[in-house]
Amino acid sequence: EFPFDINVGGEQITVTAIYDDAFDDFSDTQVDTWGNADIGGAWSNTGSGTAADYDKTSGLGTHTHTAANQLHTSALLDTTLPDLDVLGDIQTAALSTGNSQYAGLTARFTTFDNFYWARLEFLTTGVIELEIFKRVGGAQSQVGTTFTTALTHPADTSYRNRFRLTGTR
Repeated sequence: EFPFDINVGGEQITVTAIYDDAFDDFSDTQVDTWGNADIGGAWSNTGSGTAADYDKTSGLGTHTHTAANQLHTSALLDTTLPDLDVLGDIQTAALSTGNSQYAGLTARFTTFDNFYWARLEFLTTGVIELEIFKRVGGAQSQVGTTFTTALTHPADTSYRNRFRLTGTR
């Protein structure tokens, strides 16, 4: 509840509000782009495919994959924040057949070749795994080990994801 007082360096400060550096409720309709976030500026959509693969409608930002082995990213380009807390819902429209599907949240995105990725892997068995990757200069490497969740993957089911980073790169 606001306001509240805090002590910083011997001074008492009254906190009246806390604001997000970036936020998008995806309530606006955008075709072939994600346009601007409510707070945080323009979305940068990069990767495989074309602009037609990116839309915003009905509270969702979508990536449409028209072929296998495509990577799409959407990011707000602010690299000045050392501590990040990214929250988003992920869902796929179909079950994985033949190969896994991957989706996740990115952070500290500067270019398509430089970012962190909290990635869900939707296996063909229905199992969902979580992996953390960093991509530097286009070379991708896993951070830590793969975590196998107790979740199963039915199509069109949303999974809430939170990706928190603290400190510097």
